[in-house]
Amino acid sequence: MAASSSSGRRRYDVFPSFSGVDVRKTFLSHLIEALDGKSINTFIDHGIERSRTIAPELISAIREARISIVIFSKNYASSTWCLNELVEIHKCFNDLGQMVIPVFYDVDPSEVRKQTGEFGKVFEKTCEVSKDKQPGDQKQRWVQALTDIANIAGEDLLNGPNEAHMVEKISNDVSNKLITRSKCFDDFVGIEAHIEAIKSVLCLESKEARMVGIWGQSGIGKSTIGRALFSQLSIQFPLRAFLTYKSTSGSDVSGMKLSWEKELLSEILGQKDIKIEHFGVVEQRLKHKKVLILLDDVDNLEFLKTLVGKAEWFGSGSRIIVITQDRQFLKAHDIDLVYEVKLPSQGLALTMLCRSAFGKDSPPDDFKELAFEVAKLAGHLPLGLNVLGSSLRRRGKKEWMEMMPRLRNGLNGDIMKTLRVSYDRLHQKDQDMFLCIACLFNGFEVSYVKDLLEDNVGLTMLSEKSLIRITPDGHIEMHNLLEKLGREIDRAKSKGNPGKRQFLTNFEDIHEVVTEKTGTETLLGIRLPFEEYFSTRPLLIDKESFKGMRNLQYLKIGDWSDGGQPQSLVYLPLKLRLLDWDDCPLKSLPSTFKAEYLVNLIMKYSKLEKLWEGTLPLGSLKKMNLLCSKNLKEIPDLSNARNLEELDLEGCESLVTLPSSIQNAIKLRKLHCSGVILIDLKSLEGMCNLEYLSVDCSRVEGTQGIVYFPSKLRLLLWNNCPLKRLHSNFKVEYLVKLRMENSDLEKLWDGTQPLGRLKQMFLRGSKYLKEIPDLSLAINLEEVDICKCESLVTFPSSMQNAIKLIYLDISDCKKLESFPTDLNLESLEYLNLTGCPNLRNFPAIKMGCSDVDFPEGRNEIVVEDCFWNKNLPAGLDYLDCLMRCMPCEFRPEYLVFLNVRCYKHEKLWEGIQSLGSLEEMDLSESENLTEIPDLSKATNLKHLYLNNCKSLVTLPSTIGNLQKLVRLEMKECTGLEVLPTDVNLSSLETLDLSGCSSLRTFPLISKSIKWLYLENTAIEEILDLSKATKLESLILNNCKSLVTLPSTIGNLQNLRRLYMKRCTGLEVLPTDVNLSSLGILDLSGCSSLRTFPLISTNIVWLYLENTAIGEVPCCIEDFTRLRVLLMYCCQRLKNISPNIFRLRSLMFADFTDCRGVIKALSDATVVATMEDSVSCVPLSENIEYTCERFWGELYGDGDWDLGTEYFSFRNCFKLDRDARELILRSCFKPVALPGGEIPKYFTYRAYGDSLTVTLPRSSLSQSFLRFKACLVVDPLSEGKGFYRYLEVNFGFNGKQYQKSFLEDEELEFCKTDHLFFCSFKFESEMTFNDVEFKFCCSNRIKECGVRLMYVSQETEYNQQTTRSKKRMRMTSGTSEEYINLAGDQIVADTGLAALNMELSLGEGEASSSTSLEGEALSVDYMITKEQDEDIPFLDPVSDGTWRSFYSAE
Repeated sequence: MAASSSSGRRRYDVFPSFSGVDVRKTFLSHLIEALDGKSINTFIDHGIERSRTIAPELISAIREARISIVIFSKNYASSTWCLNELVEIHKCFNDLGQMVIPVFYDVDPSEVRKQTGEFGKVFEKTCEVSKDKQPGDQKQRWVQALTDIANIAGEDLLNGPNEAHMVEKISNDVSNKLITRSKCFDDFVGIEAHIEAIKSVLCLESKEARMVGIWGQSGIGKSTIGRALFSQLSIQFPLRAFLTYKSTSGSDVSGMKLSWEKELLSEILGQKDIKIEHFGVVEQRLKHKKVLILLDDVDNLEFLKTLVGKAEWFGSGSRIIVITQDRQFLKAHDIDLVYEVKLPSQGLALTMLCRSAFGKDSPPDDFKELAFEVAKLAGHLPLGLNVLGSSLRRRGKKEWMEMMPRLRNGLNGDIMKTLRVSYDRLHQKDQDMFLCIACLFNGFEVSYVKDLLEDNVGLTMLSEKSLIRITPDGHIEMHNLLEKLGREIDRAKSKGNPGKRQFLTNFEDIHEVVTEKTGTETLLGIRLPFEEYFSTRPLLIDKESFKGMRNLQYLKIGDWSDGGQPQSLVYLPLKLRLLDWDDCPLKSLPSTFKAEYLVNLIMKYSKLEKLWEGTLPLGSLKKMNLLCSKNLKEIPDLSNARNLEELDLEGCESLVTLPSSIQNAIKLRKLHCSGVILIDLKSLEGMCNLEYLSVDCSRVEGTQGIVYFPSKLRLLLWNNCPLKRLHSNFKVEYLVKLRMENSDLEKLWDGTQPLGRLKQMFLRGSKYLKEIPDLSLAINLEEVDICKCESLVTFPSSMQNAIKLIYLDISDCKKLESFPTDLNLESLEYLNLTGCPNLRNFPAIKMGCSDVDFPEGRNEIVVEDCFWNKNLPAGLDYLDCLMRCMPCEFRPEYLVFLNVRCYKHEKLWEGIQSLGSLEEMDLSESENLTEIPDLSKATNLKHLYLNNCKSLVTLPSTIGNLQKLVRLEMKECTGLEVLPTDVNLSSLETLDLSGCSSLRTFPLISKSIKWLYLENTAIEEILDLSKATKLESLILNNCKSLVTLPSTIGNLQNLRRLYMKRCTGLEVLPTDVNLSSLGILDLSGCSSLRTFPLISTNIVWLYLENTAIGEVPCCIEDFTRLRVLLMYCCQRLKNISPNIFRLRSLMFADFTDCRGVIKALSDATVVATMEDSVSCVPLSENIEYTCERFWGELYGDGDWDLGTEYFSFRNCFKLDRDARELILRSCFKPVALPGGEIPKYFTYRAYGDSLTVTLPRSSLSQSFLRFKACLVVDPLSEGKGFYRYLEVNFGFNGKQYQKSFLEDEELEFCKTDHLFFCSFKFESEMTFNDVEFKFCCSNRIKECGVRLMYVSQETEYNQQTTRSKKRMRMTSGTSEEYINLAGDQIVADTGLAALNMELSLGEGEASSSTSLEGEALSVDYMITKEQDEDIPFLDPVSDGTWRSFYSAE
């Protein structure tokens, strides 16, 4: 069917086709009235003259209608007019997708469809009469239209109760078909899903009147969804109203209710002057009416009671929709059908933002990170997404970045205005709780907050009003925009004085208040965010910082500073309920602190030696956490701590004992005391409610005499337990988890214990354990770990009762000899017997398949390095052995994972096994295996590992059945010679044949392969890979017989990585290809390769070290994405194209030890140079040096992350003067090359490692000062200190700057004195102050120099000017050339200019002096804007990180 025409061109909703004689004054008139009542626009012919030829007005009306209703009646076929209408309708149905509803009015549908009976006789008569007046094929068109239209599902009057019923049914059907989503709501992303979900709750097909609520937080889009829903449903409800509740004030409640009723009835009935004088008119007038009422933003229960008191007030099929933020209103009005509007997903939220900000569904590539952050800042709230997106619309990236700090720290005014309404409606107590959660407790556990606030009702109220959410795991979750609202409200109260706020949550505000002691009695809570614990600025608290905060109840701070904090306080607020101070520097709390109101005391990692003296009223205390307070020597008297529930003393290394008063803590549920010597555990005897006991004790003193454990223990964690066995009165009835790893236990207990609740038993590393206790009653046991229980000889048969066991690890039980037979462990998913060399029988375990309880479970058998696995008698097949030891119970078809590593025989089994569930199989290290079993029925196998199967020669062709195989590893299968050639493993993505040293050819066994490893093979040539179009990584390292690659490699447009390291036979690469995705090419060590690789211009990392390449060609400029070029130790390299300096992306180039490099030019061009501008170090011909392989450690063997920018020409001793000049002038990244003197090009020079530069007046006009610096370093002598990097430090206008540009360890590879260059810039501040430079290095710095640079406004360097010129003769080699000098400037030729280039000059005489003092810049270096972009900008460093210039001396 052809696509439907645009709905924008539809003039009519309905076109009726009918016989006027039969239905015009009866059925049709009633139908048109019903359609009109539903506001459906129906075409009416209004007396169009009917003739044999259909009128143009009717053709137009048919084509512009959305639905055609064809009313077949007895005389319909008597009219050629009707039949021609039908042909046109049939055409629109087929070509335009028009909807058609056939109606059979007193005729049999089959007679119409087949043209039989009375209808058929009328039709035939019409055809006979008109045959001479109609086209020859017109009858056939009529027949086809009658047949096709009558076959469409429609309405048959003969099957219905009456005509009125059929009219209503057709009108409703038409109404439903016409419903389309309003375009007004197109920009609300995801609205369709909301509407469909609400419709399912409304159940529109039901005849009952129904009330439904829509509930959600402010700004989430409830009203928008409601309006869209109302728009869609309106056509089905002639009587409808959308009302928004408006809060009113005043005492006339009756008048208010009457006005509500009047507004509703006026809206529904369309009567503006309606008069209402008593209550209940809504019920009276609408009692039998089908209505749609939507009440928005309801915040008053009386509003609901007055207008929609009960569903029974309204007629059958009515729908009442109530939109509110308060769930309680819905509950109070008995509205149980509620749709909760939740926050959109991350993807939908991003789309919402992008619609608003960019007018499309996704952000531009360079805005992605910013857009994600803005969506996160909006908390995915539609209101926030729309407002923030609109505020950023049509702004550039720079403007976005400038606005981000404001968005991160503040709240948009429009958002605040909307959200503030919800806050203002709260009761005062609920407002206080809202602020408390927004500022202090967002994200905390409900129970934690309830204890601190002592208010259960407030949290429920906030939750019902959608201001907070209680997560399924019991945490409070407040939307981040609501959190910002709360903090803004609190901030506004203080009028700029943080000490007068109720809550402080910002480091700067807290720092100001505690430092200046401006806290007042208004202050209720201080919470320093965890991320600010690590602030470089310490929180400066002194003894009296909290003295003015009389009403402070919640204090949560941290101190990670190195000192300067008080060891004591004179005052802590007496009303504190929460004291949470990580790394507290105090030795004890102040003696004036009474702790009467204290609920939670959390002092982790503190320096406390004791908390307080004496007995304090601790009746409110519920939690005490002193984790890792290593100096703590005693716990205070806990006599009054009767409500204490949790005590954590883990890591309190100096603590000797628990006080006897702990017996009074009768409600204690959790006790963690690892590292504590428990001298008398009898003190636990009174703790009948203790459920969690954690002890990590490696010391024996005082523990052997333990005779009591609390009877209700659910968790016992006692690693390194020194006991030989637990006491006989140890009760395990409530025990759920037992963890006693690395213990000295020989046995746990005697006899059968009631272990019905036990789920986990971890005894790993208990090397003296000789037996596992009776587990007959452990019917809920799920996990057992007895790994490395080296004394264990056997396993209890009572294990068979653990029918829920999922995980069983018995690995490295070296003395284990036997395992019980006939275990029925149908839930077991993981069994590990690795490293049990004496196990002589395979465990006879029935392992069930994954069932509904474990849909993602795996049946795994791991038997590596077992006696049973290694000593299986020859001739027995593996699966048969499994089945014989598990008769009728082990079913191979359920096996999901099979690990048979280190198998000692030549084959596993004969024939074909049913392994339909097998997903992973590992036969690695099976050195005698000559063939793998037939896996043709293992059709779900995804991973097959055959590594180090050295006797394996080939793979069977039946491997072609493994169409789900994703990974095949055959590493180090040294006997493998061939692979099947007639298979295509359609799912195979990874094939690893590395180390298959006998493999000479490689057939493509999968066209879907992505990662192909062929390194260390004997492959001589790569066959056609053109069909492996998905290949991403090709590894051919150490394929020494490989000479070239096929040209068909050009088809691999997804290839990203090509590694061919040490392919010593490789001579050439294809030149007529360009691999568009290739990012990494590694040809290092290809010692026969003589030409530069040109197989891709998109390479990012290019490794060519230790090759025979002789030249870096000029076309290197096409490698625009190149970031790394390594060509060290290329002994045949002679020329390097200067175009490498044009590569803006190139960050790292290394030509170290390319001792043959003479030129940095690819032609005969000679660059004009200044006399002695770059000096050469005297070279000795007998320097003993070999190209050692230190590079592997420096760069690694794989991809590496580039940390610095650097060009290295170290030990390139044959560089000629022109090449050196070119490098100096053209490269603005750090550079190293041989040299023993600072070039005269650097106008400020000095011996040693420091110098001072007085800025010339010409620098005043510059926004930035740009310098190039140079050092001469002696790598063979030590400097004045140790430095990790070669650094330049300088001071200017009281600010300090620092630039690191070379790792110091790289200097050791220099064989003689070297020059090191770097460039940098910083703000000039338009002053003439001196700049003091200090250079640092672990080796001796002989000389240093700098030069000031300027940015030229010109781009053509050979442009002539009208200014006067002066020529200055320079010498280069034996020829004399000229360059033009300006009075105070020399314009750079960038190293790329042609010979005899004339440069523009300024006025005045150039000074010949190169004085090291005063304003002596005789020639200032001019650079381009593009070159300036390569120069890094430096910010001042903080005082804390600045090292004094002379600190190392």
